[in-house]
Amino acid sequence: MHLTTERLLLRELLAHDWHAVWAYQSDPRFLRSTPELPLRQEQVQRWVQEYIGWQHEQPRCTFQLAMVLQTTQHVIGSCGIRMATAHAQAAELGYELHPDYWGHGYATEAARSLLTFGFETLHLQRVWAECLPENTGSIQVLERLGMRYTQRLHQHTLMQNCWRDMLEYAMDRAAWQKQTETEG
Repeated sequence: MHLTTERLLLRELLAHDWHAVWAYQSDPRFLRSTPELPLRQEQVQRWVQEYIGWQHEQPRCTFQLAMVLQTTQHVIGSCGIRMATAHAQAAELGYELHPDYWGHGYATEAARSLLTFGFETLHLQRVWAECLPENTGSIQVLERLGMRYTQRLHQHTLMQNCWRDMLEYAMDRAAWQKQTETEG
């Protein structure tokens, strides 16, 4: 599976992509906004293999894609949409991006493509995402997508040995359709 945006190719992860994933997941700037402690290379390799395994699920309920710059073919992050079961009506949206590419609209572009995929292809009723309250960049991405703040999840995620609050943003099918009609 792959999706194409104006500047990005969202494609299935490949085994050798772990090098690019490791490059941003080991960056101290990235680590400030992720629940995981610094990872070892072997852990990143296992994660990428797990993502690759999801590609073979039948029926498939998890789509984790590499975010690739069309101009250079360089992997700059990953993004995904995950359903609890293949026939779920709701899914979680997520994205991660190398800090060198923050602030250029790539996360918004990739996430918008995944929202379209979720509502048009997977026929979802609701898509949600979570982020840390201090992650203003991610909050801006979610708001640019038209997602709305729904709740603060208190002591929701264990992050670097400390329980942290998360913010939840969501969009339902009706809001997505209205937004699509307005933009089109």
